[in-house]
Amino acid sequence: MGFMHFKTLRKYMAATAICIAAVSFAACSSGAGDSTDAADTDGYIEEESSTYAQLPESSQSRFSTEDMVFGKAVMGMTPEEVMAAVGAPDDDKTPAAESTPERVFTYNGADGTKSTLIFWSVNGSMKLCGVESTDPAKTFTRGTHAGMSAQDVRDKFYRDANCLNANVMSDDNATILGKFLYGSRTLDRLEEQKVKDPIEYGMINYNGNGDMESGGSILEYLSFQPPYKGEFASYSDDYSQLMYYTNAAGNVTRICWYYYPEVQ
Repeated sequence: MGFMHFKTLRKYMAATAICIAAVSFAACSSGAGDSTDAADTDGYIEEESSTYAQLPESSQSRFSTEDMVFGKAVMGMTPEEVMAAVGAPDDDKTPAAESTPERVFTYNGADGTKSTLIFWSVNGSMKLCGVESTDPAKTFTRGTHAGMSAQDVRDKFYRDANCLNANVMSDDNATILGKFLYGSRTLDRLEEQKVKDPIEYGMINYNGNGDMESGGSILEYLSFQPPYKGEFASYSDDYSQLMYYTNAAGNVTRICWYYYPEVQ
């Protein structure tokens, strides 16, 4: 599947709390946050276990909009600024869109790898809002890149000491879908929850695999910050997400991030 049109992607996000299937360029998913008292109301219940040992205290920071980088290009740059930062693309397209302008840059890498950059209209100007790359030569935030191990990526972000025992559960609390590296709230039924506080998470999403050891998981990071358009957070508010897709060997095969602008 190729990239999704902005409005289609928003609709997809509102309907999907956790990406169980890997979606090519249309990043995905959901969120979690700091509010543990909401863990039994958001549809994905955090359940503690004692299967894994406690980890050393993390000195790293949580994911934020400052992590939305691609080499020297950063979120919010214009197409001209991006070309000045990382060079002219190998392909430059403006796909047919319903009503929201889009522009797509493609940079070809070695051995069939590539990087795709998407620009959306933000306050009337085209801005860099999305990146996906399979090219190990392209550097993302904190020195991460395709080809490195998922463990090395996790070590570069904050995680709770007992994160490997903080299970993300299915609606019926019968299936473990992943691990909360930090946070405990997803975006499922967001507008029913009436959230005023920031929503943040780091998560190991099993991506349909049975457990953390099976491989093929997705490392997901999300930041959803007030002030919100209304009194409470909604799917129309802006937020940011970073994802690392891994293979069965536990190595990163694809990295993507998205900034979802506020819907007017």
